[in-house]
Amino acid sequence: MSSSESHSRKGIQKCLDGKNIQTKQSRDKKTKEVAQMSFLIWALNRKFSFSFQKPKKRSTVNFCFPDLIEIDFGKDKMNVVQFLNERAEEDYNNFSQRMTPKQANRKVEHLKKVYLHNYLTDLAIHDGITIISKATQKDIEQMERFIRIEFDSNTYDQSEIVEAGVEINVILMAMLGDNSTLNVPKGKLYESYVRTGK
Repeated sequence: MSSSESHSRKGIQKCLDGKNIQTKQSRDKKTKEVAQMSFLIWALNRKFSFSFQKPKKRSTVNFCFPDLIEIDFGKDKMNVVQFLNERAEEDYNNFSQRMTPKQANRKVEHLKKVYLHNYLTDLAIHDGITIISKATQKDIEQMERFIRIEFDSNTYDQSEIVEAGVEINVILMAMLGDNSTLNVPKGKLYESYVRTGK
């Protein structure tokens, strides 16, 4: 096991054990969000390539999702950073009218994660992946919770999605390691987890 993978596993275990985290609820929420994002990237990597960069703030106690900067569809590419900035511009203008700039920025950064999650979910559904989910209390500000995912003749329930997502995140963060950026060619992450997981 590499030092990067060991660091990721320790961070995840601390997250799951509840060390240095205020409440179990916030820990579970963070776990599910990152696990769902990692699972989506894994499933979509069957057909698409992704480019990431190291998160600006990488916690030593929480496990985190690297910043997605580009999706390569084969015939064209999507600048994810530009997409999210444009998507959240109006939100920032609205928030800045009633919040401090720091509060508005924090709110917008959270919404960008929700928008990215929603986009990847739509992309997965368009790609033929069946996703059953339920909306949270604050639909616009919170990610939907996946209940079941079906693809490639496999069915994953809610707990299996989280379990697989955690393991996929370990692999992804180990690939990133100490590098500032990472390109994941089509199939690389998908095959890595298929070999070690399902």
